[in-house]
Amino acid sequence: MKSKSIKKLLSVYLCASIVSFPMIGSGQGGTIPIPISSSESLTKLEEEAGLVLFHGVKGKFYPIDKLKKVLTDLSQGKKAIELSTILSRRLELEQHRSKLLEFDIQSYQKESSIWKSTAESQAKQLVSSHSFWKSPALWFAIGTITTVVGFTTAISVTK
Repeated sequence: MKSKSIKKLLSVYLCASIVSFPMIGSGQGGTIPIPISSSESLTKLEEEAGLVLFHGVKGKFYPIDKLKKVLTDLSQGKKAIELSTILSRRLELEQHRSKLLEFDIQSYQKESSIWKSTAESQAKQLVSSHSFWKSPALWFAIGTITTVVGFTTAISVTK
């Protein structure tokens, strides 16, 4: 990964230095010699280039307008790499957030199941422990009936 970024930085540096120091040559708009070792990113221009010797370095001449386009493409590539880095970091954050939300959901589900089982056990305990003879409504009804029967009997005896 580091060697790719170093190659990209070297390519950007070389293209920037080439565009900054143009040399007037035989091509339209001037041409610039590029060392052969750094011309990997310029493979599309190979047909238009000619071999020369410049300050002891064997190189090729390329049209300036083509090199400016390559430099523009490289700067856009750098922006795309930065955007890709930002988007990959955002993706990592969203994945982490998703994991946290999944953990929250699991903990809420566990808590919900605990509450549900507790409520069910309490309801079963209430039903099993609550016999009909312990009901206050039953004893109220028995008391009312006994009172009515008692008063009726007492009234009928006194007549």
